[in-house]
Amino acid sequence: MKLILSALLVLLSLGANALEPRTLRVAALAGQTGLFGDPGSNGANALGLAGAVGFQITEPLALELRYLGSNHTEVSHRDLSVGAEYAFGDFESGYPHLAVGMSFLANDFRNASISASAAGIYVGGGLDFELARHLQIGPDIRFVKAFNTHGRVNNVDQTTIGDNYSVMIRLSYLIGLDD
Repeated sequence: MKLILSALLVLLSLGANALEPRTLRVAALAGQTGLFGDPGSNGANALGLAGAVGFQITEPLALELRYLGSNHTEVSHRDLSVGAEYAFGDFESGYPHLAVGMSFLANDFRNASISASAAGIYVGGGLDFELARHLQIGPDIRFVKAFNTHGRVNNVDQTTIGDNYSVMIRLSYLIGLDD
């Protein structure tokens, strides 16, 4: 516990100044992805891996394109999303942000020859800490409200795409900062 508190104090004490306009952010994310509505039976939770590219338009506003994939017990889940992040606060100890946008979702079922796709909207947020001038890390949380798709999987009517969430750690590299 002391180690965790010490690490948090170090992260909170770092100076943050990397939200400069015209900065490109390339990020890798890993964490838990959960599917609500249990598509495919036992499809609830799995490790999610994602890649993202963001562009800082103004100091508080950025656009982001993200691809997330996760393999659940019976379902392979994919999410391509585009949206905006709005940072708020004084940026002295970190970069808290809210995120909103649109997701394009796809589920492939392993034990049935069925694939489903749908659109959704997402809301989320996070808190990035500066590790070095061009490197940030922090938690990233999203909830996707999907426009549900229904179908027959293994002769059972069920939701083939439903709402989902992700709780991830984001590691970002920033390109284009004025030194």
